Amino acid sequence: MEGACMGMGYVPVWLGCPVCRGALTTVAGHDGTEVVGLRCSRDDLTFRVQDGVIRLLVPGEEARAERLAREYRERRLQQGWRPPTVDALCALPFKPLPEMGRVYWHVRRHSFGLLRKLIHQERSTGRLPLRPRVVDMGAGMGWLARWLATWGCEVVALDISVDPFFGLGAARRVCTAAKVNVVLVQGGMEYPPFQAGQVDLLVYNASLHYAADLQRTLHAGATVLRPEGLLVIMDTPVVQGRSVSRRGTWVGGRQLGWEDVIEVAQQVGLRIECRSNGPRWWPVYQAWQRVRGERAFRLPFLVARR
Repeated sequence: MEGACMGMGYVPVWLGCPVCRGALTTVAGHDGTEVVGLRCSRDDLTFRVQDGVIRLLVPGEEARAERLAREYRERRLQQGWRPPTVDALCALPFKPLPEMGRVYWHVRRHSFGLLRKLIHQERSTGRLPLRPRVVDMGAGMGWLARWLATWGCEVVALDISVDPFFGLGAARRVCTAAKVNVVLVQGGMEYPPFQAGQVDLLVYNASLHYAADLQRTLHAGATVLRPEGLLVIMDTPVVQGRSVSRRGTWVGGRQLGWEDVIEVAQQVGLRIECRSNGPRWWPVYQAWQRVRGERAFRLPFLVARR
């Protein structure tokens, strides 16, 4: 299946059925040159390719995906976020989007630098191949996936949203403008559509706190990682104790509990370590937040090995 044409890129051989994680075969169009779908013969399922995105949702999840994408877009617009231009997205994380807050992007530049350093170190020691298979889990607008591809990784950008401004629709424009090959996949973090033991690096980039089921998500992540593969959690709010929700039923307001993260990681066979608790000035900022009545949280850079 590798090398099959799919509009803006190729179909990786390590994609898998989100139900059984079995291998997929390509479905060609009328002219036989372009992939229009992928098929799982075991489950008798066909997944379409539409607008440059491979749709690998678990059957029956389409309505939920649309609802979550709509809810996310509405929440961000209420917060004053404006649909960013391609030029603005290509400038991230070095030139922040003003409506998203300078503090927010200071933190994200910090974790971005740690990720780049980690990939360099792992390549230099041979624990990552020169062209690692990397998944940007919850890729959103695709700015990080673009950089991962620029660094020579084989990249899949996975998100449940195909929104043209805050989802994979934006990611497609970013990667096209940057002239990099990123495979765009609509899928859920709880049911990642990859074959078992085939991924070198999973990056949960400001996304793990959106997972509806933390244990299922990390178990699935550990399953698709190869032995000694890496799982990175970055820019996700973590509090002492157990997980909490700050904004009613909206899962985006969730803060993960440190005890939950460590406990679940151990249960699914991940060895977790903390590389950073955020920029050095973060405790001062948090002290100011506590004065305002907010619960203190960290934005750690966590690395786990299978």
